Amino acid sequence: VNFTTKDGEQIMLKVAISPVSVEGARANMAAEMPSWPRIEKVAAEAEKAWEAELGKMQIESNDESVKRIFYTALYHTMVAPSVFCDVDGKYRGADGQVHPNPGHTTYTTYSLWDTYRAAMPLYSIMHPEKMNGIINSMLNIFDEQGRLPVWHLWGCETDCMVGNPGIIPVADAIIKDIAGVDQERAF
Repeated sequence: VNFTTKDGEQIMLKVAISPVSVEGARANMAAEMPSWPRIEKVAAEAEKAWEAELGKMQIESNDESVKRIFYTALYHTMVAPSVFCDVDGKYRGADGQVHPNPGHTTYTTYSLWDTYRAAMPLYSIMHPEKMNGIINSMLNIFDEQGRLPVWHLWGCETDCMVGNPGIIPVADAIIKDIAGVDQERAF
């Protein structure tokens, strides 16, 4: 974050978080955003990364407002699930314990009751490289809390929705033969 005081002094602030430890946050800070503190370069890198993600789909329209609505909605589909591990792969599980790198990116923020119908299938089309981590994270959550996530948020089950919507994306991963997902474990 870049602030300017009323005296014109510039204050720059960089924050890192970790689901594991203060040391993890320090390591995350050291590894992420290497262009810091060159704000213009950081902004250009972020714009390039978002253009690459949003560019995975194209809409044809002469109406700029239609394009803006489409790409804003597409951006909203990419806000969650959220990465929930340190750069070394360690994560805090649903059991409250710190776990070693499981060999995939660990995710949280599963609003499954809201997303299993369209967003999760969309992820398998737009972000196939993330599906291994998304589904295996759900299976790890099962191992750690005794059931698939319902509305898992920052490592904790909120139980704010009904049913067992985690079954649908796991079944979809089995049917689509998502690489890196142990089908017998998922079943």
